[in-house]
Amino acid sequence: KTRYCWQMWPNGLAIDGSNKLSIQLFPEWSRQWYAPEEAVYRFTTMNLFWLHDMQHTYKEVFLYFHGNAVSNTELTNLSKTFEHPPVVVVLTGWYKETKAAFDFYVPLDTPVTVTDKRVPLRTDYQVAPKLGWNWFLVNPNRKFYPSTAGGWPSSGAAFAATENPYSYFMAQEWAMGELNTKTQWLAGYTHQTDWIRFHLTENPYGSGCWRAFGDAYKRPPFDSAFLAGTSSDSKAQDDEHAWFYHVEEAYYFSGNSWIKDWYQFIAEFRKVRLEQKDPFTDMESRAIGHSLSHALQAYRVTGDTTILGKFPKYIRTYFRPRQHSYYGNNTNNEGKDATYQAGFLARACIQFMEEIRDVNPQAYAEVFNSVSGIMEWNLHYNNFGNWFNPSTGINQSDGTALTFCDPQAWYYWNTGKKEYLDHLNLYLTTGINGGSKPYGEFTKWAGQFENRFTWFVSHTVRTDTVAPVGISDLGALIDTSTGYAQLTWTAPAGAKRYHIVWSHKPIVEPQTIDSSVCNWWAANAVGPALAALPGTQQSVVFKASDTLPFYTAIFSFDSVENMSVISNVVQGVVGEVKAEEKKSEKQPLSLQTYPNPFNPAVTIMISGYEGKAGLSGALSVTIYDVEGRLVADVSKSVRNGSVIWNAKAQSSGLYFVRIGLEKQVLISKILLIR
Repeated sequence: KTRYCWQMWPNGLAIDGSNKLSIQLFPEWSRQWYAPEEAVYRFTTMNLFWLHDMQHTYKEVFLYFHGNAVSNTELTNLSKTFEHPPVVVVLTGWYKETKAAFDFYVPLDTPVTVTDKRVPLRTDYQVAPKLGWNWFLVNPNRKFYPSTAGGWPSSGAAFAATENPYSYFMAQEWAMGELNTKTQWLAGYTHQTDWIRFHLTENPYGSGCWRAFGDAYKRPPFDSAFLAGTSSDSKAQDDEHAWFYHVEEAYYFSGNSWIKDWYQFIAEFRKVRLEQKDPFTDMESRAIGHSLSHALQAYRVTGDTTILGKFPKYIRTYFRPRQHSYYGNNTNNEGKDATYQAGFLARACIQFMEEIRDVNPQAYAEVFNSVSGIMEWNLHYNNFGNWFNPSTGINQSDGTALTFCDPQAWYYWNTGKKEYLDHLNLYLTTGINGGSKPYGEFTKWAGQFENRFTWFVSHTVRTDTVAPVGISDLGALIDTSTGYAQLTWTAPAGAKRYHIVWSHKPIVEPQTIDSSVCNWWAANAVGPALAALPGTQQSVVFKASDTLPFYTAIFSFDSVENMSVISNVVQGVVGEVKAEEKKSEKQPLSLQTYPNPFNPAVTIMISGYEGKAGLSGALSVTIYDVEGRLVADVSKSVRNGSVIWNAKAQSSGLYFVRIGLEKQVLISKILLIR
């Protein structure tokens, strides 16, 4: 039995005269059924099958050797079980409770009501003439023309919303179709050693070949022409249509090793974008967003943490210079941008911020500023509109901006700024400035790409809407000999963390196009690793600039991410600032784990502990299983406030990290998923 038998047609099984059994993945009695770009379906004139450069395919075959006593009913049942094996269902509410597995996570407490359908039927598929291993559930327009206008990404998350095995099987098949039919894989490739030889790239737009580097506009990407009777049978997705979100989501349901192997390649391939290797890199907002999201997918599946290190540098080096410092939009296309494009970019940035939240406050702060600029642009100028230059006026909404709804809902939820929620609701209910409402499904969430966080926000009561008061006594020193700055202030009631901005121009909070001042989000960002201690005098030192004038301001956030108004904006006074901050107060003990969920290693980070003599022996770091059994004691391995626990000998499940220092004890849950 071949799994997905007719989708993977042709398949063969033969026994020769000596009783030798052979499994024919590409049988001699058949040949390639394909369609050149003119989409005329035909058999090749050659008795061949072929794989393209960077194309893989695989087939799963089940062999059952039995005697004459086995009935046809038993064989049929075995075949059906192999085709659609039993599926473990995780309750929908658990996805919301754990906030795991999906960006913006599942917003439902209970499953949506759907028809009880356990397995796909033939009527669920596009069939002949689109039949066979090189067609496997792929959209034929996207197969030949990846840059076809219209549409938006599909999702593989329906199983989490429906608890219906049918959704599971369809997600797996859509994912396998993406891997089986496209030229998007180079097994064994590593960026460090192989890029210099292959020069893989996503460029140019619509070319369909990840080998078309640099001067591909002038010459074909291949050294040799196709054999007579063969031709290109598919094109790889370009960055502006790199819709791979459903593949990652399918993986989280099944743990399919084939998908993970593909993401091992993607983790290496996407470093071309992260290092901006291609001289003709596509810098449209959606191209940046899709490719960065793809890189983050690879990180989450493979655990390649170098991707997280390269992400903020990419935003800082390659996007920020293109972000208009007064309007906030991407200026790549002659000053124009479309909200639907910006939605993909904002989504990628938010995914990254959620990955490093509470772990890398500096990277979070930098990317938060970029996202804030995009949000301000849409709120004040573009209004969920299509292509528009904000210098020419105010835009009206367009249905294509459905991709921006979830990012704007997230921004409201993580700042408490209600004007963003009101703006979003206006778009959803009536449209803005005579424009249209969003396309897509916004009356429910049943697993689709859009309306995930929007649905959560619209169906969740925000009980705490009061932000900390603005800091009013901020003071600043700037050392022009070293470029270090020192800020002091009194921590406001309710504050949990801080967000600092600085510039060589006076900083303002209300959106402005006045070139004599600096929008707060366009300023340099600093995310201090400093826990707020309300009512106390606090101070921080950071590397800023040796150039005057130096202006700075600070925001504070509370425990539910309500963002304060801007502090008093101060001009730094020239003075001596030591590079190392001297803390006047004892910092509270805190515990962070990363990544979480993890496999197989997790980093345990401890702050408020300096590793000084007298304390090193008192600090304990231990891990327990759900039964309360001690499984590891890593206390003696702590270095510079962190330690890595490798759980390769443990089984999947929930564990508890316990740290103790003097009379302080903290406990954190960690989840091992293999």
